Amino acid sequence: MDSSPFAWLEDATIKITATTSGSDRAKLLKMPTGSVQLEFFNAGAVPVFIRKGADATVTASASNPDKPIAAGAMEVLTVINTPSAPVTHVAAVTLSGSADLYITTGAGI
Repeated sequence: MDSSPFAWLEDATIKITATTSGSDRAKLLKMPTGSVQLEFFNAGAVPVFIRKGADATVTASASNPDKPIAAGAMEVLTVINTPSAPVTHVAAVTLSGSADLYITTGAGI
């Protein structure tokens, strides 16, 4: 992992409006192969639970909780993106209400 400050890739931010359905998802932009950082910003007033996946069928769960992102929080997470186990999509869900989740591809912490 790169210990430099987070450097985003241009035109590599997506937005998911997470609801209670679990099927709110988006395709990640400009995902290189190997170790890559994703910056998550939850602009909502409720926590969002996220799950990464290899295709557009990935779903997130709040009842068997996936990775939480607190309301108003920003986190940089590392994912390993390989041809045999690609990470191409992220799904998000809330326990109640909705929240806008912004995800930016980049490098660094």
